[in-house]
Amino acid sequence: MVRCHLLKQGFATRLCVGVLAWVLAVPAWAESLTICAEDDWYPYSALRDGTSVGMSVELARAAFAHKGVTALFESGSYQRCIRLTQQGRYVLTLNMAKTADREPTYLWPRPPLLEVRGVLWGRPGLVSGSLDHADLRHRQFGVVKGYEYPAAIADDRDIIKVEADSDAVNLRNIALGRVDVTLMDEKIGRYLISRHGLAGKVVPYGVFERFPVYAVFSKRHPKSVHYLKLFEQGMAVLQQSGEYQRIAEAWPPKAAGD
Repeated sequence: MVRCHLLKQGFATRLCVGVLAWVLAVPAWAESLTICAEDDWYPYSALRDGTSVGMSVELARAAFAHKGVTALFESGSYQRCIRLTQQGRYVLTLNMAKTADREPTYLWPRPPLLEVRGVLWGRPGLVSGSLDHADLRHRQFGVVKGYEYPAAIADDRDIIKVEADSDAVNLRNIALGRVDVTLMDEKIGRYLISRHGLAGKVVPYGVFERFPVYAVFSKRHPKSVHYLKLFEQGMAVLQQSGEYQRIAEAWPPKAAGD
């Protein structure tokens, strides 16, 4: 509430009137919410200089902004974000693939946040062309603990899974000969190979699968359904206006300092 002592004349009166006009101009429904954003999945969601950045972050921010909601972001590991969202500490988190075990646990918007091009990466000389499913059997396959993988990989016991803490570790393990192959998004793979000086030591072996990735909402948070509807409406605006494509094409920035 704004309280003003009205004066007969002078600057104080004009100032008070200006403040009241500003307050009345703010929509009564203006609100904010806090999203848990993964800290190490660049260029989609990562922590840089204390701030959450990335394509997924920008898409979520823009979608909610179109519905009068200010999206704030707190950074954490992927496992922390999904755990605290499930518990209801956060309304939502970003970048989850829909799997049979996780589908009942969260609320899922109709539109995905983005589509991932899952590329197989391995050391040079594994095969002369692209790798297919049969080529992965009996090989050391690097996976990130807690990440979702296609059922064709996750359920195949003949593919030898070797857990690591991150995609970057998997790529370094390939370069060192500790694992044969891994699967990750094309943009992420190219960024990490450039950043860690692995060009020529890790090469792509074709797209294994394209799959949607979602912003997922907590079933335990009392306002999840409300924000899920606003998110769906905001995403529709982004798609119809062309803003979605502009944001997607801006990541990763060509002049990124990483």
